[in-house]
Amino acid sequence: MRCSVVGCTTDNGLKSSDLMLFRFPNDENIQKRWMFACKRAGPINVKTARVCSRHFDESSYQRNLRFELLGYTARNRRLLKPDAVPFLNLPQERSTRDVKEKLTRAHHINKRNT
Repeated sequence: MRCSVVGCTTDNGLKSSDLMLFRFPNDENIQKRWMFACKRAGPINVKTARVCSRHFDESSYQRNLRFELLGYTARNRRLLKPDAVPFLNLPQERSTRDVKEKLTRAHHINKRNT
């Protein structure tokens, strides 16, 4: 599984304990804000898409007071706040690569079939 933000190279194959992949929220308004932040040219399947922790800062996470009081680090158990939206390390422009790849594939298929 890869991060859905255009240009981000994070995937679940990385062994860094600091990185996490988050599901898209259920709230449709927040989903739209996440989709906009991802800057994908094509549609995003919010049921399978993920955004990595590189795109959130500390204020985006819910506090776990139990872990804080006991001195534990909760890096692998972090929860996003319900209204958190990715805003760090985002691309400046939308990706046109997705659309170009689809058009190129379609062009090659049409060439083969003619």
